[in-house]
Amino acid sequence: MNDQEDKVESDTLFEIDDVLVENLTKTEKSVSHPVGKTLDVCLLLLYEFFDGKCRINENSSDQQRRTANRLFKMLLYLFDEVLLPSHNTHHVQFILFYVTSLRSVYSEAFLDSLWLKVQNPNVSAVIRHAAVGYMASFLSRARFLSLSTVIFYLKELTKWAHTYIDDSDAYKHNCSLKTNLVFYSVCQAVFYLIAFRAKDLTASSKDLLFLQSLQLSRLAMCHLNPLRYCLAPVATAFAGVTRTYQLAYCHTVLERNARRKLATVYGHEKFMPDETLESFFPFDPYVLMLSKKYIEANYMVYQSNDTDECVYGSIKYDHSRKRGDSEMLEEDEFLIADKRQKNFELSKSQELDKQFHFGSSPGFYE
Repeated sequence: MNDQEDKVESDTLFEIDDVLVENLTKTEKSVSHPVGKTLDVCLLLLYEFFDGKCRINENSSDQQRRTANRLFKMLLYLFDEVLLPSHNTHHVQFILFYVTSLRSVYSEAFLDSLWLKVQNPNVSAVIRHAAVGYMASFLSRARFLSLSTVIFYLKELTKWAHTYIDDSDAYKHNCSLKTNLVFYSVCQAVFYLIAFRAKDLTASSKDLLFLQSLQLSRLAMCHLNPLRYCLAPVATAFAGVTRTYQLAYCHTVLERNARRKLATVYGHEKFMPDETLESFFPFDPYVLMLSKKYIEANYMVYQSNDTDECVYGSIKYDHSRKRGDSEMLEEDEFLIADKRQKNFELSKSQELDKQFHFGSSPGFYE
């Protein structure tokens, strides 16, 4: 008798859940892809759960605070063990993005955990590379982070890169992508952060002095040539910002790299893709319609600088990139390529760089 009652109760609960989900997707705009719709609803329920458990205020009891902290530690553990080693995850990482937006201590712990991995030579290069990608994307996109936090980690990343260059000079490291994977990842993170947050990082003379102190010219023009392996849009955007504010002049390096790439293609009389850093931007724009309301208030989109129009040209990137087989992304008007780049014919490999799949776009689209 009890087993039958339990079965009836269980069936009723699932029936109610199904009705709620069906009503939710009917009354509110949702994505058309069936897997995307399922993911959207699941994330919506998770955001509601964590909002109720991890949002702490002055009236919260000690028990509620302990529960919130325990849940966050559990999330951080799952991130380290499951998400960070996983390739090209879709939207799920935004659970951490949302929870860290609830309390500054959570966002600090998340960044600190990532930065410790990046610095640790005992951690595999692939994991360190992924951690750098999460740091760069999080620092660029999280509106709830203070500018001082962004500046702190930008300084730390740059300091690490300069130390690596010094050690490389001393030990005569080769310049291959595989050997210097973490270094090139850190350099791209620095270039990306400066390009994406240019408006905030150049708002005052004090900010410009800080950028000058980073010795960006040395970083971009060192013998390891990090601009060679960066995504072309990131390198071009960074070069535009540094030229505008006279922080570095990288266009000669970009032109030399472009000529080398063209020579490689024509020399082999066939398409020979140049080595490019495999990049993942985990906090790419959020496109799930139902659960988006929990993210968009804390999500940073690119804000163009007043000098952009006179500095940048207009290479049009393909806006039809997909997140798996998911829906179309909206436009995020990020930095576009410099006019001087239009004087060079793009090789086939450069043309392919224009087409981004989910997670590989450096924030040029929303």
